[in-house]
Amino acid sequence: MEKYYQEEGILKNIYITDTHLMATDEDYGNLDAFLEKVNAEKKGMLDTVHKYEYSQIERINVLREDNVIQVYFNENGKTDVSPIIFAKKSDFEEVLAFILSKCPKLQHSTEAVKTKNVLVKPVLYTIAAAALSFSLVFMASGIEAGEKITASGGRRGLKTIFIGIAETLGVWGSLALGIVITGGCIFYAYKCYQNSQFEREVYQ
Repeated sequence: MEKYYQEEGILKNIYITDTHLMATDEDYGNLDAFLEKVNAEKKGMLDTVHKYEYSQIERINVLREDNVIQVYFNENGKTDVSPIIFAKKSDFEEVLAFILSKCPKLQHSTEAVKTKNVLVKPVLYTIAAAALSFSLVFMASGIEAGEKITASGGRRGLKTIFIGIAETLGVWGSLALGIVITGGCIFYAYKCYQNSQFEREVYQ
């Protein structure tokens, strides 16, 4: 097999041969320009240029839904990763099958993976809930101390609502409400994390 791919992923140019897998993070437009860059003795500090033999491959992660092949290869005693992403499912399947045929020592398995990115929004919600709860308790404490709290500036409507709740619930009621809301956000974040687990296909 000998095929040159131009993709929109992390690695823009990918060249598959019978002996090597080569890839760069820049699109050089054509195969000749690509090979000139890959085989150059000196490369730019910010250039990502991968060239390795199939015998150097230690592990492959497969994300079929996204047409992604993560190739881990050993070079000079260090393990590097080459994330190959294809726009076409047919190209993804073709390259994956060919690489696996060149790496018969790799055994197929699956592993459970948790996606940490899914926690970003729930954590932000929890922080916001905790901050608003603190503001509510602070308002209630001021009101009970005889301070006159008025709604002014931006978001006057929201502040008016908070003042009304603080007056109605008092310090302890506001604190209890804040604990319930913040606790609910924490539980939501935990459930999101629990549900974020998926099975990843692995060859190693």
